[in-house]
This record gives sequence, structure tokens and C-alpha cells, in this order.
Amino acid sequence: MYVLGLNLKTTRFFGRKGISILEVLIASGLLTIIALGVATMIENMSIEQKRIVLFNSIRETKSRIEYLLQDSNAWQNTVNSATNDGFNADWPCLRNNTSCNEIAPAGPAKIAIKDSANNDAFGFAAGLLTWAGAGSNGFTESGAPCTSFSATLGSGVDACPFSYRLVYFFDCGVPASCNNPRIRIVGRLIYNPSLRGTLNRFRTLIARGDLTTIADGSTTGKYDVVVDRTAANVNRSFRLEYQKSAAAGTCTTAGVGQCSAAWSNYPFAYTLESDPFNLVTAGANGSMVFSATGYYECTIAMTAFATKGFDIRLQNTTAGTTIGSGSTVAGYWSQASATISVRFNVTSTAATYYVQHQCQDNNPAAVVTNGNPDNVNLCTLGFVTDYSGSLKTMNSISCFRIDRTFF
Repeated sequence: MYVLGLNLKTTRFFGRKGISILEVLIASGLLTIIALGVATMIENMSIEQKRIVLFNSIRETKSRIEYLLQDSNAWQNTVNSATNDGFNADWPCLRNNTSCNEIAPAGPAKIAIKDSANNDAFGFAAGLLTWAGAGSNGFTESGAPCTSFSATLGSGVDACPFSYRLVYFFDCGVPASCNNPRIRIVGRLIYNPSLRGTLNRFRTLIARGDLTTIADGSTTGKYDVVVDRTAANVNRSFRLEYQKSAAAGTCTTAGVGQCSAAWSNYPFAYTLESDPFNLVTAGANGSMVFSATGYYECTIAMTAFATKGFDIRLQNTTAGTTIGSGSTVAGYWSQASATISVRFNVTSTAATYYVQHQCQDNNPAAVVTNGNPDNVNLCTLGFVTDYSGSLKTMNSISCFRIDRTFF
């Protein structure tokens, strides 16, 4: 065999059984090529592993922020956090049920979130970044908290490559202030590793959200956060009741009054069973005055006894308008409840509301049971007569205040 004029069969430098220099060089070249291929493959595998870890960390961080904002206990801890008072003086209005000034979307405020155990989320008492990107709290490529993040291009560090501009704004709809505004929380992912490290390879793979506005939730990047909340984890509500057990042998003292053939107000005062947000004032004559404007959803149940047809309605007597109505049939010697389920807008805290009633038969005949006169014509507004005494008439009004944004 001849290579470059050499007879490899006969030309030997180390005897007939030795390895030629050329064979060594060829073998070394092949090993070098293989080694370079293996090194490149290992490097690519390392880069791909970094990419997988980084993107998993970003996805998990996004999900974690969304979970904390949507969890009821965590959200209430966030609302009650004094840290947020320092970011914006208007925040206490959410806790005190007073009017909040709208924060324009163009000027969102920073928010610090809490978890369900009232700990600082991710260990950051001061939260993440402001809308302007100020702050140094962020996350490592594996998702651990770090405090060396920089949002300035060219000043990023690989040890803390990403963070969120986590902010909120109040939205009251048409007015400039309201008691229970919509709260939109927006987190914009900021990815900023060093320009020379491996992590910089992934910069173009991460679509960044709009950093000029947060009003439209659709103008976000894939890993951004947009969550809408109200101040309370449940709708603000109140409940009014009137209930009384029937007195055996008489309804003159146990009854609440006689039903009317024409629309009339109920002749009793409600008991305020629950009103933690001070939404209503109940008058002595069955009147109601709402203490806060806004949309309400109410369920009203009123009972009647031996009236045949029985009608009720919720009336704004100040405006002279009917909000909602309901009907039932209470046959002789039977009790029935009429109900109203209605949504309406309270536009004035000066308006007076009543639940009114009217009956088809407002004067049923008196009878005698067990020697005791049962003057049913005196207690047709829902009380039984001489039964076991354990039966109760219950009249109730339950209302939830609904944020106008979601109505």
C-alpha cells in the first residue's frame, strides 16, 4: 500500500511489527474529532438542561404568584398587610369599607403579597419590582429567591436572571372613587441575565409583555400575570330577620299584624342578624336605608297565614319604584312564604326601602280550637295559631353587595 510515495508494507520505523508515526497521527486525529464531537454534545446538553430548568422555573413562579393572588386566605392577608399602606396611602380604604380613590392604569402602584400563613411571599417583605423596574428582588435560574437582580440592560447577573414588575391599580368604573373597586394585579416578567453568559442565549425566546400599559390584559407576554380581585374574598353582605314563635291559644299577642288588602308596609322592626360592613340601617317601622351605593343582590322571604293569595314587593318609596316582587298561596290553616330574588343598583344613600305586602283575603273568620279563640284575622302576616308552639314565622332579607365592575 502506497501513501504519499511510502510503501507501508515495507517501510517501518520500529521494525516489521511496530506502529508507524502516520498511523499514530491518523488515530490521534480521529480521537480528536470524536472528542470534539462529544464535548460539543455535552455542551449542547448542558445548555439545553439550563434552558429546561430556567423555563420550568419561570412557569412555576408565574403559577405560584397567580395561586397566592387567587387564594382567599392569602389575599385577605395581602389586603391587611401594612406593607402595602406604605406603597400607597389609599390601600386602607379596602379594609375599612371607605371610598378608594382610583389609581389610573398609567400609574400603577407596587404590591407586596402574603401567603395563607401571613408570611411574605418568596421571603420578600418589600415585594418584587415597581412598574418602573426599581428593586433587586428576583429569582435564580432554578427559581430560588435572590436579591441581586438588575432590570438595567447590560447590568444583569446570571445568579439572579429574572423577576416580575408586580403592581396593581384600582378601577371604579365611571366614578373616580368607590367603596369596593376592582383591583387588577399585573406581573410583567423581566428577564435580564448578563450579556456574556449562557443564559443570554435564551433572551430572544422569552416574549416580553407590554411595559407601557397594564389596562388591557391581552397585551401580555406568555409568562405574565393578570389577576382581578375585589377587596373581600366574599361579597360584602348583610342579613335582616324577624322571627317569633307562635303562642298557643292566641295570636293577638304573638302575631305581627293583619295582612292588608292594599299594599302596606310591614308593622315591625327587623333584627340586624349580620352586617359586618355596615351596609344598611334598619328603621323601627320596617324601613331600610342602604349605607353604601352600588349593585346589590337580595333574597327576601315573607310568610303569610290563611290569606289565599299573598303578594310582596321591595319598594323604593323615595323614588316610588318597585324593585322586585313575589307571590304565593297560603290556604286556610296553612302557612306559606313568598320570595323575591332581585339585583338592583342603589344610587343614593338617602333613599328609603320597604318590603310591602297585600293579601287576597285579609280577614279570615275566627274559630275556636280547644276552647281557645284563634283570632286568625289578627295575625295573617304569617303566624300559625294553636299548634305545638314550636313553629316559627321567619321573615328575612339577605343582600350581597356586588362590585359594579363584575355586574
